[in-house]
Amino acid sequence: MNQGHSRSTVKQKSKGQQFLKDTAKTRGKRTDIIHTREMVFSLSPYLLKAFIDLHDLFDKDEFDVDVPQEEKSADGESDQEADTAALDYEILFNDVSLFVDSAALLTNTVYAVTVAPAANGGYRCWFEEPSWFASRLSPDIQTYVKKLKTFLDALAQWLETEKQAFLQKPSPVNFVLGEADFVENPVVLQKGLLQRINKRIVDELPFSTKDKYEETVWTEKGKTFPSWSELDETQFSRLLDKIWLLWPEWNMPLSNIFSSSFHVPWLVEVGTTIYRGDGEQVLKPELDYPDFGHDDLARIKRKEFSELLPEEKLHLLCANFKKGVDIAKLAKRGIYKRITMKNNG
Repeated sequence: MNQGHSRSTVKQKSKGQQFLKDTAKTRGKRTDIIHTREMVFSLSPYLLKAFIDLHDLFDKDEFDVDVPQEEKSADGESDQEADTAALDYEILFNDVSLFVDSAALLTNTVYAVTVAPAANGGYRCWFEEPSWFASRLSPDIQTYVKKLKTFLDALAQWLETEKQAFLQKPSPVNFVLGEADFVENPVVLQKGLLQRINKRIVDELPFSTKDKYEETVWTEKGKTFPSWSELDETQFSRLLDKIWLLWPEWNMPLSNIFSSSFHVPWLVEVGTTIYRGDGEQVLKPELDYPDFGHDDLARIKRKEFSELLPEEKLHLLCANFKKGVDIAKLAKRGIYKRITMKNNG
């Protein structure tokens, strides 16, 4: 009996050790996948190529590199914010610092979305992928590089189809044209733009991305995630500062879209529609509620949007951004100027 019990114990111990080894191996593979995904969306094209070269040289279980710390939150607005209290509406609309000389940009440090006149009129927009994207890469890295390319292709196509006025004459005002119908999904916030590009990836891409990239990336909690699946907010936040729009004459980091210089024109675009429909008769350039606070915001959030007064709607929209009351003051003056100029013209 003792020998049988001893053999049984040894056998159970051996199974337990093998289970621990298998579990550790699975965890190691999962960690490596996460690590690779973070690198692909955190590094510039130049550094990503260096990472890939090293990845091919060293064993994955031994190779390690520190992941760059995120400097942005999911919405990443804080570092982009200007002091709106010191800015005038006209200055925001004519801020030449938003665009810089193209010659100053080292294109191997960014993902370039190129803008150029089309032969049949309008402007074309496309992602200039690095040449090594087409190289033979290890399967795990190739999967995420394809996902990155899919997103950048979709971004370029969305700009070409939805933002022609902006491509032809880039300015915050032209970027937010036609956005009055998307009150709950501001395109000038990272989450809003990301939702639109992701929707295009899933529903609207003209080529069959799903058929082209059918391989599974990983399985988690019973769900599989293919390489064509949309980016999440963390991946987009990591990638954002490396995406630049390049015109023949100038260029602009995509992150500028999420600055106050674009927030105020968006509020004016949406707010003009609100005031024309509800409050044009009593419109004035100053806020009716200049001391609008947290308690006021909590009160109006309990109501239906359609039930609010025009300025209450404006304050609720401004809650999407930093310095809500200051930015509301700028937006109100802009709305007043736009409506009164239209009426007088």
